[in-house]
Amino acid sequence: MDNTRVAEILGEIAELMDIKGENSFKVRAYEKAAKAVGAVAGPLSDYLEQDALETIPGIGKGIAARIGEMLEDGGSALLEELRDEFPPQILSLMKVPGLGPRKAAQLYRGLGIGNIQELKEAASLGRIASLKGFGKKTEEKILRGIDIVSAYAGRLPLGVVLPLARDIINKLSKIKGVIKVVETGSVRRRKETVGDLEIIAAAGAHDFGGIMDSFSQAAVISEIHSRERNRIRLKTADNFLVSLRLVEPDQFGAALVRFTGSKEHADSLQETAKNKGIGTLGNSILDIPGGEEEIIYSALGMEYIPPEIRENKGEITGAAEHKLPILVTPEDIKGDLHIHTNYTDGMNTIEEMVKAAIACGYEYIAVSDHSQSLKVAGGLSPERLKAQQKEIDEVGAAYPGFRIFKAAEVDILPDGKLDYDEETLKNFDFVIGSIHSYFNQDIDTMTKRILCAMEDPRLLILGHPSGRLIGSRNELKINWDEVLKAAAKRRVILEINSFPERLDLNDERCRKAKEMGIKVSINTDSHSINHLKFVEYGVMVARRGWLDKKDVLNTMKSKELENWLAERSEFLKGLK
Repeated sequence: MDNTRVAEILGEIAELMDIKGENSFKVRAYEKAAKAVGAVAGPLSDYLEQDALETIPGIGKGIAARIGEMLEDGGSALLEELRDEFPPQILSLMKVPGLGPRKAAQLYRGLGIGNIQELKEAASLGRIASLKGFGKKTEEKILRGIDIVSAYAGRLPLGVVLPLARDIINKLSKIKGVIKVVETGSVRRRKETVGDLEIIAAAGAHDFGGIMDSFSQAAVISEIHSRERNRIRLKTADNFLVSLRLVEPDQFGAALVRFTGSKEHADSLQETAKNKGIGTLGNSILDIPGGEEEIIYSALGMEYIPPEIRENKGEITGAAEHKLPILVTPEDIKGDLHIHTNYTDGMNTIEEMVKAAIACGYEYIAVSDHSQSLKVAGGLSPERLKAQQKEIDEVGAAYPGFRIFKAAEVDILPDGKLDYDEETLKNFDFVIGSIHSYFNQDIDTMTKRILCAMEDPRLLILGHPSGRLIGSRNELKINWDEVLKAAAKRRVILEINSFPERLDLNDERCRKAKEMGIKVSINTDSHSINHLKFVEYGVMVARRGWLDKKDVLNTMKSKELENWLAERSEFLKGLK
């Protein structure tokens, strides 16, 4: 059981305690502990061995004992007790925007609602409006929220499925007879949500049965869904479908191309093969023996096409003409320009974030805590901002080879103004402008709001531009043509927010930005040192958007970035 799973369990305990109506201080203690565990750099098992769990800020004696139990037994008796008190799907209610633990408890106790389907039926019949504290408007809001959640029904975020895929592949690679194993389908193409997990492995036909037997006994697997000669479909404890397909080594490359997809991409390759007189074998499997995909593309006269862009959106022609971009990689990223610290809602100090960034091989970060209006996140008043920037100077002096930019994630207020006055804004190297309130403005009002903010020369980056949260909040209503034109004109950077719940800007708008000469910045929006690793998800989005190194601002080295910022400042002075 790793740190992430411990944090998830502590968070679920807090949620179920809140639904149960436990003492709020107890609930907050588990919430705080979940965040604290998420900020721990090393394995919790090391702390347990040294009897040092209580040395972690936010972990008291009682919760330390609970964590010890999880690490030693692989589970939590307290969590199981709490789960027994409620229907298994009650936590799904809180995925609906506006429904927190207290309201979920009211719905359960007042109307016996324990899952989203029951919630929808009750709201459609007008039963929720009769509950104290709800009313007709709340009921209508719940129905709109259910529509958002339902749009992602049966799909999980990439940030949930990819770690699962890696864990399963690690287990499979250790099974006798497995030669190589790779995830396929939408996971390998790095789509933002995934309906199921498909894995393909190369092995000798005589080993197929034994491999499937061994795999079906993996700890992550709950039950067998179906089994054939070379394929087994299984379900995890969370009812998520995992499929393992076995092929002989000389078929691996062709099968990997086919099952990675997309269907449209594979069909287009098939048509190319047909036109070249290359035969096919079975249903859409190219009859080109070889253990690697490169052999397949080469036989068709193409350069290798990275999985992320196999969507039949021009990559076939580009590969045939050998004109595909060299897509950006995580190794190209030189710094993170959106970092939160414990001055607002982050878990770590400025120095801890610097050390973690240096460990990532970065040359710089931008400390960009929240501005004053976002009180729920402890937004910085101008007075507290001075203390923060003083500490940035002190930490910067202790790490002379590392650049710390003074930035802020500044709220774009409903009228389009930035959330600090002119005098305060002068203290920043640049700001990230983000929307955290009044999400329901109409398209004209929202567009004008963003365009107004972009007129301020201090606004360098438009943070998580569409405002969406995958599965829980729709995009803002924005005239993207107007916003992209303004970004191109004023050299405003569009953020790819790498947080798995956001992945915003999406791939399609990344590609449009590239076409218009607009740079993006791949940032993590880190609230702890462990969030820095999310950069890989932002890079995945960028790759799906056909972005190469020169399209991404923070692939620049520190001095190069400083020079670019200075040039932009001079450019804006001359802009009418």
